[in-house]
Amino acid sequence: MATKKNGAQSPKASTNGGVTIRIPVLDAHLTLPGPPKLAYYAGLGAMAAFEFIDWPVALVIAAGHEVATRTRNPEIQQAAEGTESGA
Repeated sequence: MATKKNGAQSPKASTNGGVTIRIPVLDAHLTLPGPPKLAYYAGLGAMAAFEFIDWPVALVIAAGHEVATRTRNPEIQQAAEGTESGA
């Protein structure tokens, strides 16, 4: 990770296509998902914000999608990839 003149470090690409950002004030790392996942979650957030779906439903969908993505069962992974691509 490259350090800038003001002491801040530039973002570092993660293995899943996302970006890991170090937050020095909190001594923490924030990992943002890759573009497809970020768009998926942004779409869910937009649907909840415009009240197409209730926010608890959006949270359950997001949590279920994350669990399905992280599982090792190939059938569940294929279903998660299908929802991410809009199929």
